[in-house]
Amino acid sequence: MTYTPMQLAEAYLETGELNLALAALDEHLTAFPQDDSARRLRVQVLRDFPEGIATALADLDALAEPNASDYGVRGSILLVQGAVLGAAAAYERAWTLSPVGYAEFYFRVLKDLGQYDRALVVLDSLPQAWHWHQAHGEVDALRGDLPTALEHFTQAADQLAALIAVAKDKRLLVAMQANLLLKRADAYRRSGRYAEADADYQAAEAAEPSDAAIPFNRGLVRFEQGDLDGAISLCRAGWSRANADMRAAMRAELTADARYQPILAALAS
Repeated sequence: MTYTPMQLAEAYLETGELNLALAALDEHLTAFPQDDSARRLRVQVLRDFPEGIATALADLDALAEPNASDYGVRGSILLVQGAVLGAAAAYERAWTLSPVGYAEFYFRVLKDLGQYDRALVVLDSLPQAWHWHQAHGEVDALRGDLPTALEHFTQAADQLAALIAVAKDKRLLVAMQANLLLKRADAYRRSGRYAEADADYQAAEAAEPSDAAIPFNRGLVRFEQGDLDGAISLCRAGWSRANADMRAAMRAELTADARYQPILAALAS
């Protein structure tokens, strides 16, 4: 029985013989260059080989009618290659064709590029689930719009709390809630709303007691409230739990503000 190159390619892919599959796909596409299904299949194989990236991108260029998935694949390839602007352009096309399917990919790239206004346009096109409110708050905080960030963080916290209340297995949701509360606490602290910041830090610490950053940040809140001894005690508790990288970050934050010199001196003693 004689098998076609396409049949051979599919068989080789099932057995994991990628080089043989590629050879069969190459033969098939030489004979049938308009077969977009075969090109898409070759792209899926080539994208995992550094030497195949150029051919994979050329195959995507050759598609007669690229769909959202094709643009999404292009975006992911370019992102791995470090071509972030190209990835953003590809994800924009994917998002235009499939808003819900590619909003998160497009949003993340825009956020990394610092294109915050455009990132918020993407978010505002979607149903406002809790994780989208959290993402909105993160961008608002980066833009320095703390009141709006707090509004979105609070909406996210309320929606997430409602989900936790009815969930059978709450562990993952509780961990997500702790992360959200830390983001809101930081926004409260930057807004001078210290009591609310400390309440969120304490609630997050109940879920994540080993997080060294929480007592450290609570110490900075105590400092802003005029309690130097309490600040030193809490910062020291965080410092004692922190690894080398986290200690470096703590030291950098304390060094950046001359007012924190007494805390830095106490940790160094």
